[in-house]
Amino acid sequence: MGIDEVTESVPRMRIISSKTSIVYLEFPAELHVLSCSICDNFVRPTHVRTLYLYRETSPGANEHVTTRLKAALAKLLVVFYPMAGRVRRAEGNIGYEIHCNNKGVVWVDAEVDGTIDDFENFQPNYVFNKLLVPTVDYSVSIEFQPVQIIQITKFQCGGFALGMANHHTVADGISAHNFMASWTELVRGEQISQLPNYDHHLLSSMGRAKPDTCPRELRLRPKVMEPPPTRKMVERLFTFTPEMLKKIKAEALGDGSLGSFTTFESLSAHLFRAVIRAKGCADSEEARFFTTMDARKRIKPNLPEGYFGNAIIFTCMPAKVCDILEKPLSFSAQLVRESVVKMTDEYVKSSWAWCEAQEHLTMSSINLMGNDISSAGWFRMPFYDTDFGFGKPVFAGPADNPYNGCILMLPSHIGPKAINVFMALWREDMERLMADSDFLVTSQVNRSNISCAE
Repeated sequence: MGIDEVTESVPRMRIISSKTSIVYLEFPAELHVLSCSICDNFVRPTHVRTLYLYRETSPGANEHVTTRLKAALAKLLVVFYPMAGRVRRAEGNIGYEIHCNNKGVVWVDAEVDGTIDDFENFQPNYVFNKLLVPTVDYSVSIEFQPVQIIQITKFQCGGFALGMANHHTVADGISAHNFMASWTELVRGEQISQLPNYDHHLLSSMGRAKPDTCPRELRLRPKVMEPPPTRKMVERLFTFTPEMLKKIKAEALGDGSLGSFTTFESLSAHLFRAVIRAKGCADSEEARFFTTMDARKRIKPNLPEGYFGNAIIFTCMPAKVCDILEKPLSFSAQLVRESVVKMTDEYVKSSWAWCEAQEHLTMSSINLMGNDISSAGWFRMPFYDTDFGFGKPVFAGPADNPYNGCILMLPSHIGPKAINVFMALWREDMERLMADSDFLVTSQVNRSNISCAE
């Protein structure tokens, strides 16, 4: 099945009403500035967009969803007040800070002329993402961009979509989940079980890094020429069932000389090999597989429960293309394992210290135009536990994947032991991936989960 055939199967939907308002803190917080840590400054200063789809569990059950969610949000922002602030450049134009100024969260109420069943297999695509998930106007200066935009969209079937755009500088995935879990608790009439901790200084003063201690994850590569503006990127979601994952783990095990590998190690190796093959990289070149890892429990002492902000570190797996493609899958799986094991307290702190000594270093140092591949193992993130009292979502996860060569491993709507792999590649590379029998024999693809990023 070609990409054009899949894209043409996407149904149309339009917004029939839309209204924008601002949700403010129930009790305004004292105006102050919250400093950003090295991790906050390292991530891209853009918004992460997520989508949750909810069916109507009984007639009229969702009638007052907007009123209940907005009322609880106003209470929640008293505790999670950075989400109602604005990000701005810090003094000296080095890094960012969060101005907790009570500017509020932008809220959009909308209605569309379609139903949830129009989402075949509940896979989002670019047509619906433009309707159900709020976009951010990046033409305005960063200090005028909302930290958070929320959109509630009602369907004709009685179900609704919750689309969100959260500023990555303010919160990583763990922090965003803490926010969502606390919000659901308030809507259900419960108390917040995990209060946020905003002590970003816990990630400062990790020690001076020597000039020669640049971690390999942060070594810059030569700039690759930008692709022509006509080149299109394609987003696609592949579902790996428990049976498929078992098959990949068996291949990674090989003769057993390296021991068994985890699902993450095996699947990462499988994806690395398949994408490198699809990219058509030369055998003599080096390729790098990056994975974002949560550092909260990797440093000593551990960051406190509820730490709110970014606490991430990259692990990197470099290898020659010829080795990735020709050696057994256990070779790449072992590299993934070694890259994770080395993320000790000392290594993480040394990496952060080196970053802190640099100016204007961000994760854009990863060159996704070349042979670098970036991944995030989010399949244990509890997206599907986001229950406001209207039932659990039938689909939940990132709304888009805007970076070429980026792979997101996510929990799946088909069951807790399956994994969705959401990836973005240039159109011609995705065509080669979809034609790769070695890759497709272990993945389940759907007609409706394709999107072309114009």
